[in-house]
Amino acid sequence: MSFPVNYDCRYYLGDKPCRFKRVCNKCPEYSPIGFRILIIKLGAAGDVIRTTAILPSLKSTYPVSHITWVTDSVIYPLIKNIGLVDRCLSFNNPDTYWTLINEDFDMLICLDKEPRATGLSMQVNAAKKMGFGLDKKGSLIILNPEMDYALQLGLDDSLKFKINTKTYQEIIFEGLCLPYNRQEYCLDFSEYCQEKSQYWGEKFNIQDKLVIGLNTGSGARFLTKRWPAEYYMALIELIHKHMGDAVKILLLGGAEEQANNQAIYDNASERGLPVVYTGCEHSITDFYSIMNLCDLVVTSDTLAMHLAIALKKKVIALIGSTSASEIDLYDRGIKLVVDSEEFPCSPCYRGTCNQPIFCMTKITPPIVHNMIMKLIGK
Repeated sequence: MSFPVNYDCRYYLGDKPCRFKRVCNKCPEYSPIGFRILIIKLGAAGDVIRTTAILPSLKSTYPVSHITWVTDSVIYPLIKNIGLVDRCLSFNNPDTYWTLINEDFDMLICLDKEPRATGLSMQVNAAKKMGFGLDKKGSLIILNPEMDYALQLGLDDSLKFKINTKTYQEIIFEGLCLPYNRQEYCLDFSEYCQEKSQYWGEKFNIQDKLVIGLNTGSGARFLTKRWPAEYYMALIELIHKHMGDAVKILLLGGAEEQANNQAIYDNASERGLPVVYTGCEHSITDFYSIMNLCDLVVTSDTLAMHLAIALKKKVIALIGSTSASEIDLYDRGIKLVVDSEEFPCSPCYRGTCNQPIFCMTKITPPIVHNMIMKLIGK
């Protein structure tokens, strides 16, 4: 026996029943897709997270709409759990390309400049395209005139490093013609994350203590973002000297920080300073769940910084090689920025430093400690 099928329902899956396990005929949960939006934002993971700030504005502008987001597999587990994202596709899944080039969208938004993203933006059918694309010669182009400022930032170091005062969010909101009001990141905390956060809290014996997370790394690509390991060790000593057992310090990091964090932990243990080594092999959802335990996070300009912002944590951001003006801590943190007069090469966006003095060494542990005390009201 056949029945009418609501192909245009946002819950329709096709190969299996929808979440409500009902047939389409007179289903009370029927919700038409409406205005179809495709967002292409693959990486870097931190930039993907802060791009989520556009979601509420898109839904407000297009109330009856369906948002598809294409991103890299590393950040996919977090984006797919955002309630305002109707469908998340991993760029690394070969089915994604064939799915998208067969579909029609009302609006396409591409906020990556790399060819794999901009090339895809030119292949997908959309009535309106915004952001970045490729011309027939393979050159990066803007798809709407309002994105010109975002393009110019990549072409003019003086504009990006010295003149610009706009945050990343402000830049993309203007480029997409969306009203800007310092919208927050829109990263939901799933039931799985809640359960894992409780699990980690019990494992690390958090209890009722103030929890400070020290994210020690910056990834292998941008070593210039990294604060020296010995500085973290000195900071741990200062915190414990001032607060004693009232504080719990968590060492945070990814796989590339494993050796670094193990060395800091071993050093601290030898000196009788209690520090929790949280591990460096977690999935991104587990890492997000661990960061949720923190009241305050000390970090350089990394994925962890953006996760902390999304979680509305107090943040002390250590910034040397990247643009501080593009970062918004939403009045919950402090940006400690290298003095550009003392280091005219900063920011440089280089992966490694060839200068005789590394700029990040000028942000000393006592400075960071004083800012921690300021943020926690001590």
